[in-house]
Order: sequence, then C-alpha cells, then structure tokens
Amino acid sequence: MKFDLRRPCDNCPFRSDVKFPLEVERVEEIVQAITEKDLTFACHKTTRFDPETGETVRSPKEQHCAGALIMLEKMQRPNQMMRISERLGFYDRTKLEMNYVPVYENGKDMIESGAWDRGRMRVQTTTLQRSLERDKATAIKEASPPPMRRAKSAKSRWPEPARAIAQSK
Repeated sequence: MKFDLRRPCDNCPFRSDVKFPLEVERVEEIVQAITEKDLTFACHKTTRFDPETGETVRSPKEQHCAGALIMLEKMQRPNQMMRISERLGFYDRTKLEMNYVPVYENGKDMIESGAWDRGRMRVQTTTLQRSLERDKATAIKEASPPPMRRAKSAKSRWPEPARAIAQSK
C-alpha cells in the first residue's frame, strides 16, 4: 500500500461535508478497524471489487485513503503502517493537506454525523453495477482469442507476364 495521496477525493467517506452511501454498521466497522484494530484503509478509487468472491482485490497501485490518514492524524493515533512507513520514508504527514476539505475530527463524530443514509444505497449499487459491467467486459475481452486474420488470396509470386510465359510452355 502506498501513502502518496495528500488530500481526500471528492466523495471520500471521511469528509464531513459529503454524504457517502454506506450503512451505519459498515461505518462502525471501518472506524473500529482503523482506530482500534490498527488496520489500514485503502482509497476506494484505487481498489477493485471481485464480484465472484465479494472481496476487495489488492493492487500494487493501492493507496491509503487520505481522509483516513487526516482523521487519524487529527486524533493523534496513526496506525501501525503509517508509523512504519514514516520511519522508512514512504509517508510524510507534513505533506497532508489537513484543511483542504472538512474531515471528521474522530470516529465518534463520523458515526454520529447521520450522513449514512440507507436510501443512498441505490447510488452505491448503481456504481457497483457499472463497475461489475466494466470488469465483466474487460474479462471477456481479455479471455477472447484474437480475431482471425483473413487468409491472403492465393496469388502467384510471379508477375503476370512471367506467368503467361510459364503457362504457355
């Protein structure tokens, strides 16, 4: 996982000014994972969802969510990977744009904000459906054999006058 993102994306779930289509239970799981279990949280724009397994697929381009980084830094509770990556030079908290957009101050605020609407699940479902259709189309394209080339017509390698002479003999 990389730590290159400096500011939250337009629809980051950690932004306090954006409604994100998640149910409260999922928000509680996320907050517990990053604050109590010391886990990382990947930016949803850098991960892929496997419809067959229902799991998120890891990618070498995966980035840690900037909104989560900012919230954890505000709480003064960087997770273990943040601390390790900082020591190794892969993460620099001073480069985070802390005031670019409003981000929750802590997990409790995030859960209690009321920004988690069940009615908004349709947006997530539609986005997921589009993503699945795109992934399916890509898989079909990658699995399909390349198109067959048309066979070249059987032309003689001899020019027309030379063929006429050869046939007359």
